Order: sequence, then C-alpha cells, then structure tokens
Amino acid sequence: MANSDYQQEMLQYFGDPPTNPAAEPSTAADDGDREAGETDNENMSFSLRQFHDDGFIDSLIKSIPSIALNPSDVERQTYRLKDILDRYQEQPQLVDPFLGRWVQELIVYVKAYADEPSESSKKTANLSLTVLRLLTKLRGYKVIIKFLPHSVADVEQSLGLVEEFMKPVNSMFEDWEQQYMLLLWLSIAVQIPFDLKKLTDLDDIGTPRSIEARIFHICQVFITVSEKTRDAAAYLLSRFVTRPDMLPTYGKQMIDYLLKTLESAKSADVVKQPHILCGGLAGIAMIFKSGTRSHLCSLAEDCLPRLIELGLLDSQFSMVRKYCTKAFQRLALTFLPTKLPTWRYKRGFRSLEDNMAPGNLGAGDVRPNPMGNGVHSPFEESETEVSAYVEQVIGLLLQSLNDADGIIRWSAAKGIGRISERLPQGFAEDVLNGVLNLFSYERSENAWHGGCLALAELSRRGALLPLRFSDVMPVVLKALLYEELRGTYAVGSTVRDAACYVCWAFARAYEPKDLEEFVMDVAKHLVLTALFDRSVNCRRAASAAFQEHVGRQGNFPRGLDIIPILDFESLGRRSNTYMKLSPIIAKYQEYTSVILDFLLSHRLAHWDVAVRELAAQTLFSLTPVAPDYMKHCVAPELLKRIGSNHIFTRHGAMIGLGYICEGLHNCGQFDDYLASQVESVILQINPKDVFRGFGHELIRQAVMSLISRVSNAELPLHNKPHLLGQMVELVQSSVVADNPKIQEIAVNTLQSLLKTYGTCMSPSDQNRTLQEACLDQVLHNVKSSSELMRRYSVLVLSVFSAEFATKNLSVITNTIASICPRSSCPEPQWVDCRRNCCRSLDRLLGAVPARAFSSEAFSEVVDFLGDCLSDYTEDKRGNIGRIVRLAAIDTTRSIMTRIARTDPLVLTPERLNTVVINLLRLFAEGIPDLRARAGQLLLYLVKSDDIPDFSGKVAMRELLCRSHARTAVWTMGSRTYPLAVSLLSVPAAEIRSAVMLGLISSLGSLTESTVRESSAAFRTYAREHSQDLSVMVALVDTLKQAVKQAMKEDRLVLPALNTLKQIFAGGVFYQNVDEKEPQLLIDLLNVVQHLRLSQSTVKVVALVEVYAEALQFADPIRKFALERLLPFLSHVYPRVRVVCATKFHESVVTCEEIIPEEHADTICTLLTESPWAHSLEKSQEVLGTIAGMLHMNIRPMQLKVKKTKP
Repeated sequence: MANSDYQQEMLQYFGDPPTNPAAEPSTAADDGDREAGETDNENMSFSLRQFHDDGFIDSLIKSIPSIALNPSDVERQTYRLKDILDRYQEQPQLVDPFLGRWVQELIVYVKAYADEPSESSKKTANLSLTVLRLLTKLRGYKVIIKFLPHSVADVEQSLGLVEEFMKPVNSMFEDWEQQYMLLLWLSIAVQIPFDLKKLTDLDDIGTPRSIEARIFHICQVFITVSEKTRDAAAYLLSRFVTRPDMLPTYGKQMIDYLLKTLESAKSADVVKQPHILCGGLAGIAMIFKSGTRSHLCSLAEDCLPRLIELGLLDSQFSMVRKYCTKAFQRLALTFLPTKLPTWRYKRGFRSLEDNMAPGNLGAGDVRPNPMGNGVHSPFEESETEVSAYVEQVIGLLLQSLNDADGIIRWSAAKGIGRISERLPQGFAEDVLNGVLNLFSYERSENAWHGGCLALAELSRRGALLPLRFSDVMPVVLKALLYEELRGTYAVGSTVRDAACYVCWAFARAYEPKDLEEFVMDVAKHLVLTALFDRSVNCRRAASAAFQEHVGRQGNFPRGLDIIPILDFESLGRRSNTYMKLSPIIAKYQEYTSVILDFLLSHRLAHWDVAVRELAAQTLFSLTPVAPDYMKHCVAPELLKRIGSNHIFTRHGAMIGLGYICEGLHNCGQFDDYLASQVESVILQINPKDVFRGFGHELIRQAVMSLISRVSNAELPLHNKPHLLGQMVELVQSSVVADNPKIQEIAVNTLQSLLKTYGTCMSPSDQNRTLQEACLDQVLHNVKSSSELMRRYSVLVLSVFSAEFATKNLSVITNTIASICPRSSCPEPQWVDCRRNCCRSLDRLLGAVPARAFSSEAFSEVVDFLGDCLSDYTEDKRGNIGRIVRLAAIDTTRSIMTRIARTDPLVLTPERLNTVVINLLRLFAEGIPDLRARAGQLLLYLVKSDDIPDFSGKVAMRELLCRSHARTAVWTMGSRTYPLAVSLLSVPAAEIRSAVMLGLISSLGSLTESTVRESSAAFRTYAREHSQDLSVMVALVDTLKQAVKQAMKEDRLVLPALNTLKQIFAGGVFYQNVDEKEPQLLIDLLNVVQHLRLSQSTVKVVALVEVYAEALQFADPIRKFALERLLPFLSHVYPRVRVVCATKFHESVVTCEEIIPEEHADTICTLLTESPWAHSLEKSQEVLGTIAGMLHMNIRPMQLKVKKTKP
C-alpha cells in the first residue's frame, strides 16, 4: 500500500494523529528539486481528516462543457476552485483518493478535442487543462503525471495538441497553463517502450515531420521561455533525450544546442534574457539526472568543461546560479558509480520486519547493522577512481556554500551530500574537511549557513561518520549561538536556524549510542536557543530539534518534561520565553547553572538593549530558583563588570545587579556583605563623570534602574545621609534631563526611593524629611519658564506616599491645575505638560483616598480636566492635542467615580454639561481610540445612578443602552457611528450641536474609511427620518449651528466644507427640506459664503464644490447657489476657474433643469472649450456670455492676489 493510502486508512480509523507542537526547522522544509505542492509525507501532522470538497470538484468536472461556453462562469468557477485547493496546500495528500478519477475524466475532454476539433470542444479542453494545472499546483507534477494516459496513441494526440497551441503567436503567453499540462502529458507519453520511429510514417522518417524531430523542436522552443512551461519542457527534454533509441541521435545534438544557447545568451544582453540561461541549465540538469551513467558519461566529459568555462556561478541572477549548481552536481554524479559504498553510516534495516522485530523498538536497543557502519572494503577503495572533473565540481560546490543567496547554498549543500555518499571514504573525508573549513569567524554568516546545511545533508545520507563527531559537534554548538554584530544590527539567525536543522538531522540519522557522549551539550544548547534566541523561527526550530531527539534518541535529560513547556505557541513571544518558560526549565537541576551562566555571559552584555533588559528581568525571576548561585557567582561577576569600559557590558551589569538585589531581598537572602558592595558602587557614581559622553543616556537608565531596585530591596541606608544624598542627586539630575524617556524612568525611580526612604531626614537639611525637601524642590521648579522643567516636575507631584500626599493635597492639586496654560493657549509646547498633568492627577487619585479631597480640590480638578478634553492643539506632528484628550478621558473616568461616591455636589450641572459635551464631540470624531474611550465613559455616565442628572441624560441613556446592543468593539466605526448619529435626536440643542461638530471632523476627514463609515451612518439616520419634517428641520438647524462654530476654528473650516459636500451629494435633504423649507438651506449656505474671499485655494475649491452640489436642489436654492457659483469662473486663481467650470459642467449634464434647454449645448461648449487656466480676461468674457444666456446679473470677482514680502 502506498504511504499516502496507508495514512488515509489510518486516519479513517483513528482520526487525527497527535499534532506535533513544534514545526521542523525551516531549512528542512524546502527542496530545490521539488515543485511547489510536493511535500514529504513522513512525520506530517494533519488538521483535517479528509478532503471535504470532492463533491464540488465532481460536479465542476461534469459541468465543464456548459461552463466553458460562458467566460464569466469560467472565471468564477476557476477562482472558487483555486480558493478551495489553496486550503489544502499544506495537506495535499488528502486529494490522493480522488486524483486518478479526476485526471481521467478531465483528460477525456482534451482527447475529445483532439479527435473532433471545434470551438466548443476547444473551450472545454482549455478549461479542463486549467483545472488539471490547479490540481498539479496542489499535488505536484510528479504525482499528477502518473495518472495521465500513456498509450501509443497518446503520443500523437499529445504532440498534435502541443503543436496546435503553438500556432497563434500570442498563445505562448495566453495559454501557458494548457501548454504546461500538454507538455507534461507528452513527457509521460514519450516513455512508451517502443521505438518512436515506428510511429512515424515511412515518408516522414528522417524529415522534420517525424515524431522525434517534432518533439525535439518543441523542446527547443519551450526550453528558453520565461514561463512555467520551461520547467515542463525541461522534464520532457530529459525523458525524450534519455530514451535508449533517442540518446545516440539527439543526446549530443541537444547538449550542443543547450550549450550554444547558453554561450550566446551570456555574450548578449543577459539582463534581458536570464530565463534563457535558466532554461538551458535546467535542461542540462534534468538530462543528466534522468539518464543512466554508462550512456551519459561521454556527454558529460564534453559538457562539463564547456559549462565551467562559461562561469555562470558568478552571474548576478540567483536563479541562474541555482540551476548552474544543480547542473554541476548532476554532471559530477555521472562520473561516480551508482552503487553506494559500504563505508556509509546506516541506521536500522532495509526490511520493515527486521526493524519491527522484538527488541528493536526501544531507543538504544537497535541491533548492529549487518552491513556495518564506517567499515569499508579496501578492494572497493582501490577499484574506485575519482575523476578530476568531480574534484573540480566539488570545489565549485564548496564555493557555492558561501553564496549570498540561501537557495544556492541549499542546492550546493544537497549536491555535496549526493556526491559524498558515492565517493570513497578518503575522498569523502576530504570533502568534510572542506566543509569544516567554512566554520571560521573570519568567514561570513553565509559560509556558516552553507556549512551547516552541508553537515545536515552529509549526516542524512550517511556520509558523516560518528568518528568525526569530535570535530563536528564543537562547530555545530558554536553555530547554535552564532551572532555577528554589523553596526546597529546583527546577522546570524539563518546560521542558528540551520544549526538546529543539523541537530534535527542528527537525531534522525544516528543511533543513541553514537550521540551519547554529546547528549548533554546538545540538549543544553538547544534549550538555550529555544528560550533566548532573538528570532522566533530559531526558537521554534530548536524546539523541534529537541523534540526529535527526545522521541528518537530517548536520552535527553528531562526531555519528556520539557517538550510540553517548549511548545510551538508558547515560543512565539520572546518575553514569554524569558520571563515564564525559563524559570520553569531552570527548576531542573541539569539546566539551572547553564541558563544562569548563559544569561550572564551572552545576554547581559548583548548589543540589543531590549535583550539586556529582558535578561535582567529574567534574573529576577530566576533568583528564587538558585539564590545561593546568584549571590556567590552571578552578583560578584556583575560587580566586576560595572567598571568595564564597554558600554553594553556596564549597562547590563548595572540593571542586572539591581534586579538580583531585589530578588534576593524577596527571598530573604540579601546579606550585609552584598549590601556594602552595592553601596560602594553607588558612591562611586559621579554624575559629572558618568552622565557625560557617548552612551551616557544608557548609563543614566541603568543607574536609575539600579537605584530603583536597591530601594525596593530596602538596603539599610536610613542612617547614611551621605549615601542617600548621592542617590537623590543622581535621580534629580536625571529628572531634568532633555530625554523624555530618561525623565520618565527617573520619576519612577524617585517614587521607589521615596517609598522606602521618604521619612528619612534630608542630607541637605536635617529638619526636613526627603519628601518635604523634594516637594519644596518641585514647587521651585514649576515656577521655571522652561516647559521641559515643568513637564516632569508635575509628574514628581504624584510619587509621594499616600500619607504625605494627603497632608499636602491642596498644594499638590492647585499646583497641578495651574502649572501650565489652558488649552486655549495656541503654543504647542505645553501639550506634553498638560498630558503629564492629567497623568499625575490620575496617579494621585489612585494613591490618595477620595475622602481626603476637599470640594474645592475636586472642583479645580474637574474644571482642569474639562479644559483638557477640548485641547485641539496642532503643530508639525499634526493633531498633537490628541494625547492630552486621551489622558484627560482616563483621568475623568477615575475622578467622576470618586466624586460621585464622596462629594456629588461638586458635579454641578454646568460642570457635567461641559464634560459631557466634550465627550460627545470626541465620541463622534474620527480617532478610533478616542472615540472608543469617550463612548465607554459616556455609557458609564448615563447609566450610573451615582452621577447627578444633566441635560439630556435620560434621552441619552435610552439611546445608548438600547442601541449599544452588547457591542464590545468600540473602536470599530461601523459600530460606534450609528450610536453617535442616533444622539442627534436628543431634544437638548447643545447635545446635538456637540455631536454634529464631532461628525464634521469625521465626515470631512481625509481618511477614506472614516468618511465611508460616518457618512453611511448619517445617511441611514436621515433616510429613516426623511418623512418627519420636524426632525429634518432640526437636523438642518443643528448642522448650521455646528458649521457656524466650525468657521471659528481654522482646522475645522475645510472639514466643514467637505461635510456639506458629502451631505448634499448623498441626497440627504433632496425633495424634502429643499422643497418645504428652502430658506433653511439658503441660511446654511450663507454661513460659508465669506470663504469666497479666502486666499486659500483649497478652501475656495471646496466652497465651489459645495455650491455645485447645491445645484441639485429646487429653486430658490438652485438659483441662490448658481449666483454664488458663477462668479468663481472669473476668480484670480486659474485652478479655481478650472474646477468651477468642470463642476458646473458636471452639474449641467447631470441635472438638465439647471439651465434652459435652448442654451444647454452652447453653455456646455463654452465650459469645456474655454481656456480657463490661461487668460483671466477671456474667462471674464465667457462668464458674461453665460450670465447673459441665463438672464443673471453676475459681477466678476474683484479678488487680488496676496503679495508675499520680498
């Protein structure tokens, strides 16, 4: 039974096999000799039991004759079939039970066209071949070709069809799928065991009309095309030329043709013809792959020197180098014997019965192979002669192992493996030595990667004997940790991934006793790679290799316990492997010291600051596992490194020492000796010396981290004012630094410092505590004119202890609320300061009991937050006030909850209305996170019984609670905009105006998705209430008030115009308000009329578009809009004139009622043919002509261009 059939049968009985949680190393997944869609069935895990869409494909195949007649049906069904088959791309063997029947049914349609050609049968054959191509893409041509018919009659049929599809010139590009499948069919048909000359008419023998000559011509045509048909032609070429009856006649002729093609293409413009080189090389590789050694040896002797002389391994195209590498290895194999030598390593037995015999199932119980391992026959060694050509090819392949492209290195590695397994042992040892020479730190990462791939191939093919493990294992273990720094980045992930592949291959290739000596080292390195590698692919590859060793070798320490920990999903996040998985594995004694030493030696001095910080945090988590080792081994080493001149080493040592101190304190292992060592380190840090020069910012962060962790460790410093003063000075010097990140860290450090030593007396003033001295310093700093000083001084106000903050609450809240100007201040530099004020208040509210706040403090805070909610400051970064509004929403939620429970009288209707109106505006705007948080806070305010009543609360509660409909995704505009628009029906005018003002930002946004979702919600609302005139009148009035307010804010002028254009274009007021209350829309247009004098071309163009959209309404609105629109035809800016003429023409064409019918053609001609972009005088004349036809008194605009100062 075939392997796939056996798997299918087992699946039917037992269901899904156990899923392997770790994928095989990625380097083992690709095979250069395999088409996309072909995979190994061995060790594959499935997520589906069977192919579920066979019914659709059966019906599709039966309906092909009818579907092929309709091009739209062909396209639809083809895309559907492609989508279905793509789902099984990783499990192609599931279609095997149906493939034979499908292929036979499909080929019947193709044969029908060959027998009786017609237009309908050709379309049917085309679609059948397209379906066959999709099946071939899924399963691979090597599987599909077995089901294609290959009788004597099929040779002529397939050959005739290929020639038929070659006739049209353009078919080479239009019907490549059909040509591809026909070439595959011909390639299996030509393998019939009969002389092809017997199929040729006697009159055609020896002429171009003979069967063999026609096939030869087809191979010549398709072997150099730039399509997929080239691969099928190479396969056909190999099957045709290597036939016993064709090789003497066409073998040398085809090789000469291919070589001449390569020579001519290389001498020509190769940039435009890389496909010719690829085709020629692929044909040579396939010929020498398919033929027998005895027949091709003479051709190889002629071909190889000429191919080497071309020097195609130096080509700039990677695919050319890949095919060249394949051709070289196939040529070299031609000079080697087909029988594999006996010295190769063999594991197991050729017979399944012997492998399954009792005593052979357990790991380590495999009986000695009767053929021997590494034992070779001297007679065999003496009889085997290695050609000089083989040595030359091996040198080229070793050179290709260092190629810049991975696909070439991978192909070369397979060539090294294939050749080495056929060489005598002495020559194979020389090849292995050449591979090992690649593992030098003087070589690039490409050489290391290629060397690892070659070692894996040698081990898989038995060409690497256990006797050489002493030389191989050290370089493999180095490769598992290989990383080379290149400026601001590092290389080596591909090397580590390939090293995992080598370990994976070792597990499958060798018996446990052969690897027993190296088990511990391999296990430790694989665990370290799986836990601490920067690349997720390498972590998962190491896990796969570890699992393979546990399953096949059975001697990895704690292997079965570790496999569930290092599963595929848990290795996805690097922080998870460091912080959660490593402490679990470190509990096993075999891996404890290894993990700690690796973090100390490799990760705390790593070039990536994020890795160093993660390593330090991991040491904190690992401290309870091995506190003595941390105290006696790790901590002393870190103390030595603090004085290092290497900045990465010093930074990692400081943060690592701090985390270890805190971890030892939590375990109760922090002794006085280590405390004294840490104190001396802090005393030696001089801000004037350490916080200067290159990398001083990293050192500042490390020092802050050290002080913070030491403070958490509660070092006995209460009676050491000098040391406390040193720590305070270090922190305060960082608080006023220019780097915002350092200031954030310094504030958090100060919080830890004051939490532990805040009640100690200040070193500078023995009459005050540290907290009192710090508060006085902050109060002094907030008076500074520097925004940077104020920005982070305000954060310090939130780091005091709860008791101290309660005692000084009035001073702190008053300082926070008055430290920076209000949001009405146009200067953008105060934005960060206001944001920090909100954050500081939020922290303060979380630390101080609500009852400690007085009514005055609450009132001051609420007023300040209400002002921050309306901060729309803009600078070169854009709408930077967003960060203030976001922080204000979070703080408002906290303070509203506390005030409602302790002092609800503070929430006066005026204050609540201010907050609610700002939130409503944010809820209708276009920024998703602001919209989501504002909506959630609004929902809380209207639902909470603790919040006093405010204007529109009851109506908003009914709308939001009813319309909310259990919607949890607040950031989705399709969910939130209908809620926001529904609030336009609230009776309170200020509520409606706030919502409409927010909608103006959304409807007039530059983001397409925001405009689409908001306009859809608005149109839906208007359509639902289109029959209620009172609602529509209220809607127009609300829109007018919102636009009027938007005209006062320059940032909203353009969105307001775009909003009007969107609403008018959507027909919201068409045939209702425009006919019954036209004055409302006229008043609305009057609100934006003043913009006609604007010097901004963008605003004027938007105004023109608004007037053009208003022409759709009935009179008198249409007449009003036309009177306002036509003067722009004489605007001083040419772009405005062009846009006005274009929009007016579009409106006239769309709505015939705008102008009299007798003048329509004349006016349209004037609008389209007049030189609006060139002559202002001519434009004014045309305007006068149009105005005369319309009987309107239109005066040209008298706008002057604003002159810039020289």
